Amino acid sequence: MRMKHAGPSGRRRQPGGRVRAAGFSLLEVLMALIVTSIGILGLASMQLLALKQNYNAQVRAEVVQISHAIIESMRANRAAALAGEYDIGYADPSPAAGVSMAARDLVYWRQRIGAALPAGEGAIDVDAVAGTATISLRWDDARGLGGAENPTPGDLLEFQVVTEL
Repeated sequence: MRMKHAGPSGRRRQPGGRVRAAGFSLLEVLMALIVTSIGILGLASMQLLALKQNYNAQVRAEVVQISHAIIESMRANRAAALAGEYDIGYADPSPAAGVSMAARDLVYWRQRIGAALPAGEGAIDVDAVAGTATISLRWDDARGLGGAENPTPGDLLEFQVVTEL
């Protein structure tokens, strides 16, 4: 019985004198590396997309919490809300903090908007006749994806809720 052995070049002798290469060729290794690299790049882009979506969802959840906080403050101080003490526009300055309960609520609300929302602004419009309040919040959603609800870059995304007091 004859033993087959690999020579120093890593080739095996076949019966009949043919030489067959053993191991992987450099081309096979390069192709495997390219396929693996493409897969890793795909995973990295999915991770980036997931981070963007997570941040976007976090900001929107914060917007809902901020708007509901001022709604509950207005319901607790309904007479002042219907008297227009909570009416404030985007460009209006925050009232002095110690004047009234409504002023303290608005100062705290504006501070929370500034801390939680990038380039965040808030406005409130109370309709005393209908007994409703419109709370509007807008912020810079530059990290959000383009879509029907997202504005063009540079514009602010707006969230608005109308509620009965």
